[in-house]
Amino acid sequence: MRNLFAAFTLGLILALVGGYAWFATPRDGVIPVDMPVGSKSETFAVGEVLDGIRGMNRLIVFRSYLTAVTRTTETNLIGMEAKQTTITPAFVNYYVDLDAMRAEDVRIDGDTLRVKLPRLMIERPNVDVTRIEVIDQGLWSSLSDADKRNWKKNSNKAMKQLFERAQMKILIEAARDQALKSMVQNTRKIADRAGGLKLKVVVSF
Repeated sequence: MRNLFAAFTLGLILALVGGYAWFATPRDGVIPVDMPVGSKSETFAVGEVLDGIRGMNRLIVFRSYLTAVTRTTETNLIGMEAKQTTITPAFVNYYVDLDAMRAEDVRIDGDTLRVKLPRLMIERPNVDVTRIEVIDQGLWSSLSDADKRNWKKNSNKAMKQLFERAQMKILIEAARDQALKSMVQNTRKIADRAGGLKLKVVVSF
């Protein structure tokens, strides 16, 4: 009888341990997080947050308005000149490609949800064609097609200048700061919908 009771007790202990081990093992894409809500805990799905962030695709976080001033001079064989000055304004968008985020970019660290963003990207300057100013000077400008050639050269110079200015440190820092602020807000909303009401959100590059 004593042996039977011991065997029953051992079996009960093993069953409880096995049941605990099964319960404590997270399902794929789900990490249990203790978040007291009344008298219960919730399970937070990290995969839902990642899918929600990816769903925003290419997120434009900042826009700058820049102006390039370029000058080109063409001189013919007898010294006649055609000068052209071009003022080219453009919008430049800064964005984050959220669709490129990997599974390891979203993780739980204690009571904190950490999100690591892909690198900040800069789009090709979008020229504001309605505000371009062109100033042509010189006798050769009136007597030839030099203006067209100068325009082509100035256009190439302007795009290069605009892109260089778009990479100025002050603009990059402003774009990064705005990206972080925007993503904290967006991630907070996504996390709340996924059940992470009590998690602190931290976003970084």
